[in-house]
Amino acid sequence: PEVFITATSTEICEGEEITFGAVPFAGGDSPSYQWVRDGIDVPPAFGGDANSYTPIGIANGEVIRVEMESDYACPLVNPVSSDNITIIVHPIPVVDCSNVTDAYLGANTGFNADITVGTAPYEFFWQFGDGGSSTDQSPAHLYGGTGLYNASLEVTDTFGCSVICEVTVDII
Repeated sequence: PEVFITATSTEICEGEEITFGAVPFAGGDSPSYQWVRDGIDVPPAFGGDANSYTPIGIANGEVIRVEMESDYACPLVNPVSSDNITIIVHPIPVVDCSNVTDAYLGANTGFNADITVGTAPYEFFWQFGDGGSSTDQSPAHLYGGTGLYNASLEVTDTFGCSVICEVTVDII
């Protein structure tokens, strides 16, 4: 018998879900499985004995494999192990978008995205709360009236990890 392992992806963003699957070969009608996470058997209560496994809170560098026991009467090797899959977990960008300048009527209001965690290059999508938008990191926007506007910024890094930062702008 042999068992192969599949994954929805081997690289994910922090907090994303990943699912592993066992693909049996010569496992019989009802092979049994044991998932192994960083060298430790996953308990059945957490899906450790199913033919697929979706871990909770997987961290960067964790290693997953599956073991299978064939229900054939006379396998030469039983149980068998899949290859290991090492998971890469990319951090979610950390963004501060609260630095707003010149927030008064008639002036170009300045915005800035200060990124402290993440991997460049980045994509930016600002929405200024009045229908206007920009894809610049530090745009300027002219508001047409006074009042409170809920602006937001979505930042996506090179790995597709994204975060939304929100700021209330008071145009006086």
